[in-house]
Amino acid sequence: MKVLVTGASGISGVHLVTRLIQGGFSVRVLLHPERESPITLELPLERFQGDILDAEAVSSAVVGVQAVFHCDMRCSLGRRTRKASRPYNLEGTRNVAVAMARHGVEDLIHLGTALSFGWGTLDEPGDEDAPYTGSSFRLLDLDSARRAQELVLRYSESGRLRCAVINPTLVLGRGLSSSSPAFLLLEQAARGRPACPPGGVNVVSAHDVADLALKALGRARPGRCYIAGGDNMSFRELLRKMCTAMGSAPPGETASGRNFHGHDLARSVRARMSGRGSGLTPELARLAAESLYYSSARSTRELSYSPGSADTAIEEACDWFKTR
Repeated sequence: MKVLVTGASGISGVHLVTRLIQGGFSVRVLLHPERESPITLELPLERFQGDILDAEAVSSAVVGVQAVFHCDMRCSLGRRTRKASRPYNLEGTRNVAVAMARHGVEDLIHLGTALSFGWGTLDEPGDEDAPYTGSSFRLLDLDSARRAQELVLRYSESGRLRCAVINPTLVLGRGLSSSSPAFLLLEQAARGRPACPPGGVNVVSAHDVADLALKALGRARPGRCYIAGGDNMSFRELLRKMCTAMGSAPPGETASGRNFHGHDLARSVRARMSGRGSGLTPELARLAAESLYYSSARSTRELSYSPGSADTAIEEACDWFKTR
């Protein structure tokens, strides 16, 4: 079976492509001519160069495949004034859906984000039925990712495509993009004694996300969303594990929301001025004060999803970071 993968240079796309090849699939990737992950360079792929915003390039890439995995979603979660993500998340997804409908390719697995649903507590984590609450944080990537998901679900409801959405939480492993929130956390941990946000997050291995996406092909209910999560943990616990893997000084006390926000602003300015990283934006500081906990119960129940420990993903991400 031949499949097309968009966004193969991102962490989820990289691991999905590897998993597909291991499963005996013939894999074509749509790659931007200036971007390719070192991990995919040696893989037996059919490379099709083109931009996801080029409708004709996307249409040509779809010809001859039986299914599409759309992983080219931007979730850097930068300031709302950064408008580059909206075309990629929304217009790029539209190009994929239109091309598939034009050429009679019905099966689409769309990789979005768990933040398209409301989060919860450790006792009552968020799930696929929780209403979207991210708009209050004024993060363009988050809003456009949610709109792209809604577009995919409308295509599925219309019967033009068989679509399923995989919604990863915070993905860790080899191949992290430097624009991802996880990479920013690794930057903080590598310097030692990172500022510790008061919130928490669900951490998942890129391997587990790839496995769930593959299981969804042919097994998922059309028009259904599936959270790909792993372990819920506080940011303090996550940063402590990262610092241990990095060999750096552990985080200090957990700051209150207001104190962390002020500390982060100062550290962000210092990081930008020194050229040692981008630092966390005020918008991300607000988000990090939340308990971004999720449940993958639906994925386990309907697709036999069984994620491993997040510790391995954290160690892999730290090793990857240290080699860069």
